[in-house]
Amino acid sequence: MYRLLLVTTLSHVSGGELSCSGRCHLLTPGAACQCTSWCEDFGGCCEDYHFLCDNDRETQPAVFTLPPKKFTTTATTHTSVTTTTVTMTLTRTISTTTVTTVTTVTTSLPLWKSVQIGSAVVKGSPKCQAFGPEKVQIQVGNQLRSMTLFLPEGVEKAPLWLAMHGTTNTVDYFLDYTGLREFAKANDIGLLALQALRNEENEYQFDVGRHSQPLLWMEEAQIHDVLFVKEALKHLLKLPCLSKRRVHCAGYSNGARFCMRLASEMSSVIASVAPVSGLRYPQPNHATRPIPILAFHGDADNINPFGGQGAEYWHESVPGALQNWAKFNHCYRSSATPKFLQEGVFSVASYTGCKDNATVQVMQMLGAGHQWPGATFAIGGGLCEKSLRSRLYPHSGLQADDFHWCLSLFV
Repeated sequence: MYRLLLVTTLSHVSGGELSCSGRCHLLTPGAACQCTSWCEDFGGCCEDYHFLCDNDRETQPAVFTLPPKKFTTTATTHTSVTTTTVTMTLTRTISTTTVTTVTTVTTSLPLWKSVQIGSAVVKGSPKCQAFGPEKVQIQVGNQLRSMTLFLPEGVEKAPLWLAMHGTTNTVDYFLDYTGLREFAKANDIGLLALQALRNEENEYQFDVGRHSQPLLWMEEAQIHDVLFVKEALKHLLKLPCLSKRRVHCAGYSNGARFCMRLASEMSSVIASVAPVSGLRYPQPNHATRPIPILAFHGDADNINPFGGQGAEYWHESVPGALQNWAKFNHCYRSSATPKFLQEGVFSVASYTGCKDNATVQVMQMLGAGHQWPGATFAIGGGLCEKSLRSRLYPHSGLQADDFHWCLSLFV
């Protein structure tokens, strides 16, 4: 029964119509093609979109070109001159000059490029060419933003996961910790792991505050992480080998809360979310369709407490966020308090019978702290007392295969 509920979580993303007839300027969740302006930015417009819905302007399709795998290196030389003058008796002056040359080597990551073509037909194979995992950059406003991209070889309509790290983490650390690189390779999943910028405390942090709303200081600093995601997907989803209807967000802690913000502000693109230690309900919630959710949270989490309160950005309990999403998704009996049923050493609470089969579910990891289940090593700071390298991960009650099996339903 448990596995059946998980399967239905994402079943709504399949199917749909192939024409814009009667659908102009309307979002149709799960449709095979879309008829809103989003489809121009992210691809996936119905074939008759411009004929029926957008006669006022013509657009040229674009082909996304992957960056070269060769990094560029520039060398800058700075020369400083120091002159010392010593005056001695008999009016004799002795001068010495020291010349110091410092060479700075700067290595830049390759940039994505969008190349315009004059034909609506994209020639070539619809299958992905192997790429990465490799770091690339993209221009967002006046900033260069970095991310790690992986594409599986020889796959058509591959799902794409957005992976969001936690506070203080780098992408490399996060991917090492979670094992998502290996998971993506093993399951033919496209993976895009985005790097946050530093906050006022010099820690890496995505722009998300209380109730999954933007942080004022980040907005004032012109740090726009949602725009970062949009710009990345705008280019990447032009690749014919990626499925535009299977873009999912998996995040940890701060990254999980950022996934919840994306669910609110990019619901026409984000198919579902899998937050770890960070399930929140956005207030206000701008999502225009039900969002399937599969969340993981330790009941002994002392950073983002399962029962709520904690830091200023947290407060709402995990069961409270779960129920609010159930109400938003119009799930059956969403007015009832979530009931957790123990299955071995973890408990599951589910709301089913939701609109578009958008099931909302939380896996409560009994005795677990602020951790990613199935992680490849223990986090510092005493959050995990034992090594996470053993097959049965301490406190969580979830084995690596169990966790990866749950997440594999997002593919």
